[in-house]
Amino acid sequence: MKKLLYKIDKHIRPKKRFFDDLLDAHKFEPHKKQILSYIKKNKSIRGLSKADKYNYIADFFLEQCKTNIDPQLIRYSKEFRVKAVIERMRNKKYLDAFSLAKKYTVLESFIITDALLEMDKFVELNETKINKTKDVPKQRGLFKETILTLSFISDYARHNNFASISNSLKQKINELEEKYVHLKWDYMKCNDKAVRTYYNTYNYPVINLYTNRQRKHHLKLISDILSYGKLSLANLSGKRVLDAGCGSGEKSVMFSKYGAKVTGIDFSSSQISQARGLANKSNQNIKFIEKDLVIDNLTDLGTFDVIVCTGVLHHTKNPKLAFQKLSNQLNKDGIIIIGLYHKYSRLRYRLIRFFIRTFISRSYDSRKIINWLDNSWLARTITHAPRNSLHDRYVVPHESYHTLRETKKWFRKNNINLISSSSNVKGIELFKIFEKKSIFFVGGKKIWLNQIKKDKLQKH
Repeated sequence: MKKLLYKIDKHIRPKKRFFDDLLDAHKFEPHKKQILSYIKKNKSIRGLSKADKYNYIADFFLEQCKTNIDPQLIRYSKEFRVKAVIERMRNKKYLDAFSLAKKYTVLESFIITDALLEMDKFVELNETKINKTKDVPKQRGLFKETILTLSFISDYARHNNFASISNSLKQKINELEEKYVHLKWDYMKCNDKAVRTYYNTYNYPVINLYTNRQRKHHLKLISDILSYGKLSLANLSGKRVLDAGCGSGEKSVMFSKYGAKVTGIDFSSSQISQARGLANKSNQNIKFIEKDLVIDNLTDLGTFDVIVCTGVLHHTKNPKLAFQKLSNQLNKDGIIIIGLYHKYSRLRYRLIRFFIRTFISRSYDSRKIINWLDNSWLARTITHAPRNSLHDRYVVPHESYHTLRETKKWFRKNNINLISSSSNVKGIELFKIFEKKSIFFVGGKKIWLNQIKKDKLQKH
């Protein structure tokens, strides 16, 4: 008897609850049996969220229309698709909501009004929390969350042709910044816009290649980076290569000289124009496109045999997402090589950045920091490096720090086999505090699902 009750509870009751919670029983009475049988076929429905369940019902009505086109069923499908979008927005899954709305163009008019309503609710809730608490760090944290969320959705909406949402959210951001001026500095230091503004104003240092010694050093540097993917410059001939975060374009030009079909992307318009100038000067045919790794759609670039992204991901606001999007653009057996700041070996620079942020410029004003680095006797005593290196270490508004262990997880989740990594981070990573090199490189090879299944079968 107990077993029977358990089976009823596990299989029958959840499906009935699902129907009663999500559907108006009277309105959809004619379709009740069909929907329930459709659910029984798809057993995974029990583990899905409410938004995904709405999508399931919308798909059901669309399938019914394949055999017999019924305007009422199409209307039902749209209705449940809108419910799915709104549910995702209520759960703060804004990007999922936008992608769903873009996929089904009928939702665009609905998403505009509902998105703005949800954003207003979100802002009001955070504003009441800011006004209630007297703890300044909490206020700054809430303000940062509000501004970053709004700016991220605004940028995403703009790149996906939701201009009205983007403009209204920008207006909301400006209003909040004016209202809470005393909290603005905390958000600025982590904002992606601040990084873009910095690189548009102060370009990444151009590598001098005047003497044979400089050219040999540059050639060795690029060869070393490619070695993490078990590649050499000679192997690149005829391959499609993506230089993600190309900067001033030196790597792209070098790849192109060895016969690669190169595409370079960067989110700084100033860097892109500088890279184009270098390519023209070197008589190399290279595509340079202004793109943001986190926000922009990368699928229009096509797929690549090799992707090189060094010293870039740690300046984005979501390095994990940026890496995921890059790995999606790899061909079968494609190679990806990334370079990241190490969490522990970067510690000495992090302490100086903390000192600068605390005592020199709370708003992380680039001009102030550059002036201090160039003219202060204290800066000269605690920092020993060329001027360009100092600016790259201490003036860039945002950088994140990572470990080899974390990077390996990224690779596994995106079906990429680790090929090799820098020797400076091997072993116990916590002990790498005294390591001179603060950046580490990791190379991997894309594996397809069929290959993964074969490998698992061979192991068993």
